[in-house]
Amino acid sequence: MRKRLTNYDEKYDILYISKIKNKPCISSEPIDGVLIRRDERGMIIGITIFDVKKAINILK
Repeated sequence: MRKRLTNYDEKYDILYISKIKNKPCISSEPIDGVLIRRDERGMIIGITIFDVKKAINILK
């Protein structure tokens, strides 16, 4: 299993989850506030979630 890189920016309430650090990618936003990052082969290499606290409260 590959190690995931995670980082939470408390000031801006953004969660970053990546498989690979600093790799060129193409991003899409299939859901408001969620970015999916894919490499040149289309494999998901990262996810960025904005307004994490708000998203968690919606799930409760």
